[in-house]
Amino acid sequence: MAETMSHAFAPPNYETFRETAEKAVSQAKNTYEKAKLASEQATDLLRKTYATAARALQTTTSRSLSSPAPIPTLPLTTPKI
Repeated sequence: MAETMSHAFAPPNYETFRETAEKAVSQAKNTYEKAKLASEQATDLLRKTYATAARALQTTTSRSLSSPAPIPTLPLTTPKI
């Protein structure tokens, strides 16, 4: 592209600017890929955590409904006057 620009309109440090821009784009792509991977891993972890919690709650609920604990009773006493 530098060849098509006339020297009158080309910035004085066009090549340096281009290299800097290409490096910035490369770093942005790299950062995006890392963020994407991290978010996918976090999503998987949340899904697994939710599934485990749901199974634990289901197990606890079914156990508590199938064999309820006896209701504690207080001894009856007559008040002393």
